[in-house]
Amino acid sequence: MGLWAGDGGEGAKFWQQVLTDLRNRGVKDVLMLVCDGLTALPDTVANVWPQTVVQQCAVHLIRASLRYASRWDWPERAADLKQVYTAVTRPRPANASRGSKSNGGSDDHGRDVK
Repeated sequence: MGLWAGDGGEGAKFWQQVLTDLRNRGVKDVLMLVCDGLTALPDTVANVWPQTVVQQCAVHLIRASLRYASRWDWPERAADLKQVYTAVTRPRPANASRGSKSNGGSDDHGRDVK
C-alpha cells in the first residue's frame, strides 16, 4: 500500500497523514484496524473512516497487563490472559482468571489477594 518515512514520531498527527493519503489514493473503507494502543488512533481513524472498528492487538494487551504481575508469574498469567483476550464470547467470572478463584483470599502462591 505504501511506505512512509516519518520524522521520528508515530503520533496521531503522523497517522492522520498516512490514513488520509490512503483514502485519497482510493481506499474507500476499512472494516477493522488493529493497533498497538496509541490512545489517539481511534479518533484519528474515525476522522478518515467513521465506520472502522479499531481494536488493540491481543499481544499488546497481554504485555500491558503483565506490567502488574511479578515476572515469575508471567507465563501462567499470559496463558490466562490469552484465553480472555482471544475469547469469542465473554467468559464466566470463575473462568476469567486464576485470581478469581474462591480459595480463601489468597492466590496460587499463598499471597493475599485484594
